[in-house]
Amino acid sequence: RGDDREPLTLIRTIVLRDANYRSIQAIQSLALEIRDKHLSLAEAEKRMDEILKSPQKSPRWIIYAAGGMVSSGTIVLYNGKPTMIALAFLVGFLATGMLKWMAKLGMSTFYSQIIAALCITITAAGAAWLSTTYGLGINATLLVISGIVLLVAGMMTVGAFQDAIDEYYITANARLLKVAMATGGIVIGVLIGLYVATFLGVSFPTTPDKLSMATPKFQYIGALIIAAAFAARYHAPLFGVVISGGIGMLGWLVSRFIIAEGFGVVIASGVAAAVVGLLATFVSRFWKFPSMAIISAGIVPLVPGLSLYNGLMGIVQNPPSDPEFMYALAILARALVIGLAIAAGATLGNIVGRPLRRRISKAYNRLPRRKLSQNS
Repeated sequence: RGDDREPLTLIRTIVLRDANYRSIQAIQSLALEIRDKHLSLAEAEKRMDEILKSPQKSPRWIIYAAGGMVSSGTIVLYNGKPTMIALAFLVGFLATGMLKWMAKLGMSTFYSQIIAALCITITAAGAAWLSTTYGLGINATLLVISGIVLLVAGMMTVGAFQDAIDEYYITANARLLKVAMATGGIVIGVLIGLYVATFLGVSFPTTPDKLSMATPKFQYIGALIIAAAFAARYHAPLFGVVISGGIGMLGWLVSRFIIAEGFGVVIASGVAAAVVGLLATFVSRFWKFPSMAIISAGIVPLVPGLSLYNGLMGIVQNPPSDPEFMYALAILARALVIGLAIAAGATLGNIVGRPLRRRISKAYNRLPRRKLSQNS
C-alpha cells in the first residue's frame, strides 16, 4: 500500500482436513504437465479447479477398515493372539468412524480425543470383564494401546520437528502445541474411562510396563500392515498402499538391524527414517505416487507414539515426589528425541535423494538405447 499508508492484515481461519494422497498426486502431475506441455494459465486454473472440486476418495468403509488394520498391525507387532487381532480391528474400525463423525460435526480435536479415548477404555474394560468371567484370555491393556495408537499424535510430533528443521518455526510451535492438546485429551479420556471402570468393579492397567515384541517375522508383517493401512486411510490407491507397506517394512528391518548391531533406538530410528526418505524420492517418480505419502506411511511404525502416551500417563498418575514420575519424564524425553531423530533422518534422506535422482535420470537419458527409442 506504499510508505505513507498503514498496512492491511488479512487473517483467515483454516479448517484442517485429512490428507488425500490421490489429490496430491493429481496436483503434482498437473505441475509436471504445466512444465512439460506449457499449459496456459486459464487451462491450468481450470484443471486445478476440477481436482479440488471433485477429489477422488476411497469409500468410507475402506477408511474405517484401514483404521482397524492399524490397530490390528499394532497387536501383530506386539505378539498378540488372533482373538486380540480381531478385537483390535473392531476397536480401530469403530474409533476411526467415531473420529470421522465428530470431525463432521465440527468438534475440536481436544474434545474428540477425550470422547474417543473414553470409549476405547470403556470397551477394553468390557473386554476385561468378559475375559475374567468367561476365561477368554483377553489382554485389556494391549487392547487399549491398539486403539490409542490411532489417536496419539506421534506423526504430528515428527511433522513439528520437520518444520523446525526446515526453519518454519511458527508452524512448528503451533504443531507442538496441538500435540500437547491432542495427547492431553487422550490422557483425560483414559483417566475418565478408568474411573468409570473402577466404579463398575473392573480394573486393569492402561500403561504397560514393557510390551514383548513378536518374532522378527511377525514384526515385519506388523510394520507392513501399519504402514499400508496408514496410506489406505488417506485415500491412497492400491499400488500406493503396497509401496507404502513395503517401504514401512524395510524401514523397520533397517532399524532392527542397527539395534542388533549395538546402537541405540534413537540412532536406529534416524537411520531407518533416512533410508525411507531416500527411497521415497526414487519410488515416487517411478510409480507416480507422492513422496510425502510414502515417507509419512513408511515412518509410522518407527514413530514413538506409545512412548509419548506412556510418558504423559506416568506424569499424570504419579506425584512429583514419586520415582515413577522421574521415570515417566525420562520416557517422555526419549520419545521426543526419537521423534526428532526420525524427522531429521526423513528430511535428510529426502534432501540427499532429490539431486541424486536428478543425476541418475540425466545419466539414464544419455544412454544410447534411450536416444534410439526416442528417435524411433
